[in-house]
Amino acid sequence: MTSPDVVIIGGGVIGSTIALRLAQRKLRVAVLERSEPGQEASRAAAGILSPQAESGGPSPFFRLCQASRELYPSFAEELREATGMDVELRLDGVVAVAETEGEEAELDRRCAWQQEAGLSAKRLSAAELSELEPSLRPGLRGGLLFPSDGQVVAPLLTQAVVQAASQAGARFEAGNPARRVLHRDGRATGVETANGTVACARVVNAAGAWSGFDPTLPFAVPVRPVRGDLVALRGEPVPRHVIYSKRLYVVPRRDGRILLGATMELAGFDSAVRAAGVHQLIGESFHLIPALKSAAFDAAWAGLRPCAEDQLPVLGPTPIEGLTLATGHCRNGILLAPLTAQLTADLIVNGKAECDLSPFSVSRFRTA
Repeated sequence: MTSPDVVIIGGGVIGSTIALRLAQRKLRVAVLERSEPGQEASRAAAGILSPQAESGGPSPFFRLCQASRELYPSFAEELREATGMDVELRLDGVVAVAETEGEEAELDRRCAWQQEAGLSAKRLSAAELSELEPSLRPGLRGGLLFPSDGQVVAPLLTQAVVQAASQAGARFEAGNPARRVLHRDGRATGVETANGTVACARVVNAAGAWSGFDPTLPFAVPVRPVRGDLVALRGEPVPRHVIYSKRLYVVPRRDGRILLGATMELAGFDSAVRAAGVHQLIGESFHLIPALKSAAFDAAWAGLRPCAEDQLPVLGPTPIEGLTLATGHCRNGILLAPLTAQLTADLIVNGKAECDLSPFSVSRFRTA
């Protein structure tokens, strides 16, 4: 491969999906990955696609998440046709539950604004919730069903995207982390890596929790790692839907596993699983679904989410011409991957994106 047209820093689901979209547009793409593609936060994610269940109200971020969820059926089918891999997309609903009077009032408020916005949301009485999800403990005050939300298996998704991008012509360089972005007179000129310098005029920083790797830039990329522990159990009962409470989420998988997540802890770049996190998640799951006490322990793992202080993504152009950011997705990297890739590719190829990215610009931190 001759010198690339674009260097993407980071081979997680965000960087790999961007690589796929750019390679499909016939650009020469090199992806620099510090470890192995898809082995950091993308591998660890629970894969929940829940813009409605996680939103507190209408906002540019909610619209971004909703638009990306709408891309998933065609995205999953595209990956299946390209790679033969089923990423187990299920848009069969997410249920949020209320344990207190205050939480019940919050569900009423969320249901009202979403229905007024024309979105699908169904308020569930305590009896209706028990009928829909009989494994939940008695005494819950009700729930809210978001029929259009769902899930995907994140490791399968990431593996499929990396394979599809490679087949489309993108080159992945594992174990070759970026050291700094090279620039002159306000323009990107390449990337200095552990294995040498790569010349190019267009660079995408999709390095996730490591996105602030370059202190020599004339601006900061204020993204930091937030560790999340997850647990997998096996056994009965398996919930029918993804379940949200205020303290954890429960994700049923087709293979019989039940995922519990996730803690959030500022712990630097330490991705070791902590006993306290595992204990917390298992204990909360017993409180929500008592019969899980008889489930078998399957596994526990942790990932480092890339989070900005406001927990919104950092997207779009930078003060250095040719350097684009696609990072800071925090809890929503899997959900936002297809739309982030589409918008980033549009920026690089056409010079503009189809939606306003200014709320997610790195410039919002200049006076923070």
